Formats: sequence, structure tokens, C-alpha cells
Amino acid sequence: RRQEAFSEAHLHLVEPPADNYLAHRVTALVFTSPVPSNPSLEMILAVVESFRFLPGLAACRLLITCDGAGKVCDEVRAKRGLVTADLSNRYQVYVDKLRAAFGNQCILALPERVGFGLAVRAAVAKVRTPYVLICQHDNLFVRPVDLCSTVRVMEANAEVLKCVHFVSPKTTFDKGVDGNASFKRVEDRLGRAAGKAKVFDIPSSQGKPATSMTFWPMPSWLERNHVCSTAHYRDFVVGPGTRIKPGQFIEETFGQRMRKDLAEGGPHARYGIYRLIDDPESATVHLDGRAYLPMEERQKRGWHLWDLYERLSQQQKAWLEHEESS
Repeated sequence: RRQEAFSEAHLHLVEPPADNYLAHRVTALVFTSPVPSNPSLEMILAVVESFRFLPGLAACRLLITCDGAGKVCDEVRAKRGLVTADLSNRYQVYVDKLRAAFGNQCILALPERVGFGLAVRAAVAKVRTPYVLICQHDNLFVRPVDLCSTVRVMEANAEVLKCVHFVSPKTTFDKGVDGNASFKRVEDRLGRAAGKAKVFDIPSSQGKPATSMTFWPMPSWLERNHVCSTAHYRDFVVGPGTRIKPGQFIEETFGQRMRKDLAEGGPHARYGIYRLIDDPESATVHLDGRAYLPMEERQKRGWHLWDLYERLSQQQKAWLEHEESS
């Protein structure tokens, strides 16, 4: 059954060379819920496979949290947790296929529908590593990210860098004529309510080179892929002080409180949430689970078969060849 489940994968990447630095420090958390493409695993398999863009991440512990199906009714209303009997049944098959593909130890199936915010709270409570990487089932990485150096910088500046988000489609940036990053587009999107770009340097240690990385302080919370201190997540972001109702996102609760606090002059250090400014291009792409159609279904409908997965495979191959030659 495991081989059958993985046969649905259309994205195939090579695991890049890496040591076990991240494996002892990071747990990858992926969150899923009912979508029209169920019971197909194609979308979530692509997301997990995209972890190979981040050297060392694929070796980290993986925990896929499956929200409850929701209340059965005559129509699908995702935000209210309503599903048809057909979707509920297909979602259960989907969860069973995930178990077959990854093993029971990698699946946390919630008995009731609780929504993203409470699902994150439940999953983080299971984590034993000092850091977590959070990813939804339709947000995949599309280019290399140096997660190892990012975590090293976070460890060396733990009181400041508590959570790091990656460049998203709406926070891409330009490079000036001197080759340095131009932050105008980032500033236009995120503002300077929390300050401006900061550079963090760490010396070489344990066989790893000295590193300098740039981060932009974020004025609010976003749900895109990010890495965060587990303790910060558990005790503060989704801690007792954050009221989360079933169906709510962290962005709607903690994020709104954070934005209000900073607008009133509150210290950003309390939140420690930054955007990594490493490459002008977006590190992720949103597949939109509510509209996603697997390749097989596209073929049946006579639709154009998009080449995203093939392009990503070729891009990773070119990157690995470049890294090896240099």
C-alpha cells in the first residue's frame, strides 16, 4: 500500500547532501484538511517532496496533522467546517492512504474538526525538538533555502530571532545596481512598524562556516511556511494567552493582537517574528487546495497538464550541479 500511495507523486527531487544538524533540532509539521481533490495524495506528496529544496529537512521527523472531517451536511462550506457525506468519506480514505504512505507514527489524526489554529496547538504539543517548521498541505517550497544556517542564526540570537518566515510571492524584492537587496517592495508590503532590516552574523563553529543573514521584522503574523522556536510557539503564539476558537487561524487571533500591540508602541522583541531576506524570488508557492486538480483528473477533463513539477525538478537539478561544481 505504501508503494501504491507514493505512485501518485508527480514531483521528484533529489535529496541534497547534508549532515544531521537539522535532524536533531527541527520537526516538520504539515497540516491537512478536507479538499475537493481527496482522496488523491498528489498535492501533499508534492509539498513533502519539496522539503528537499532545504538541505537536511527531509531527514527531520515529519508529523502530518489531519484535522477532523467536519460536520456532514448538504454542501461544502470549509470555513464553517461543513462537508458533504461524499467528501467526508473521501477524506477518510485520504487519511488512511497517508497512514499507508508515511506510517502511523507520522500521522496525528484529530477526532473532531478544530481548524488550523487549534490543530497547530495540538501538533506542537507533540514536538520534542527545539524548533518546528510549519507547512500547510498546499504550500510547497520552490527554491533552495539555507534552513541550516537560518536555525544556526536563530540559536545564536534566541532572544531576538524566535520565528522566521520565508520570502513569499507577495514579499519578493529587487536587487539594486550594486547587487545588494532593495527593500522597497518588502517595506511596501510589510511596513516599518516593527523596524527595518537587520543583519545577524555568527562565527564559524563545529565545522560550519561563519554566516551573515538579513531579516526583516514582521509587523504581524502570516500563515505561510515558517520555522519557529518550539517553546515560543507552544507557550506564546498558541499559548494560554491566545484564545483560538474552532475554525480560526493564528493570523486571525494572535496575528491581530500582535499588530494592535505594535501599533500602540509595544516591543517587537516580545514576538521576535522576522522574514528571511535571502533571495529575491519567492521561496514558496500556494497550490490552493480548494481548487487543486490532480494530473489524472486534468487528463480526464482534457485540460492542459501544467509543467510546474517538471520545472521544479529541473531547477533543483541545475542548482545541485552548480553547488557541486563550485
